[in-house]
Amino acid sequence: RRRHEIPRPMKIKITLPKDRSIDTGVLVLLDDTGKEVLRAPCRGKADNQRAITAGNQSRDPGRPYGDTPTGLAIISEVRRTAPDDQAGMVKYGPAFFLLRPFLDRADRAGQMLVAERNGRIGIGIHGGAPRENDGGLRSTYGCPRTIDEAIRGLLAAGVMAGTEVEIEEEA
Repeated sequence: RRRHEIPRPMKIKITLPKDRSIDTGVLVLLDDTGKEVLRAPCRGKADNQRAITAGNQSRDPGRPYGDTPTGLAIISEVRRTAPDDQAGMVKYGPAFFLLRPFLDRADRAGQMLVAERNGRIGIGIHGGAPRENDGGLRSTYGCPRTIDEAIRGLLAAGVMAGTEVEIEEEA
């Protein structure tokens, strides 16, 4: 890198499968040069029962309690879970990275922007306890969920508010 070159910020890229009912996607943290720093499984499926209760039987990502919406987002806040908060650790893991549509790039905000305009708030990247039956990633109310180890890795890498997050569906 040249002496006066300003480093690009880190970026998180989440790629989710088309069929989120059976498949898990991947979360990748890229450093300021575009090099992969962290890779972890990621789930973007909404809880079926909660979606049905909310009147979103199809789990439409643009509506409340749907699957994780795709598009360009930005981390607006990092909420760390207190180590002695057992309920928080089970639900969210070590931290919750709150996402908002990236309005400076509204042309690429996609479903994230539609979801927010339809009343979806509180979408964030988080961990939490695995499923009891097989240890896999549990469904959420529409957030991308990864393993707690990855959340600790994001924290250790210095991911903070302002970090760009791109969520896409595999081709």
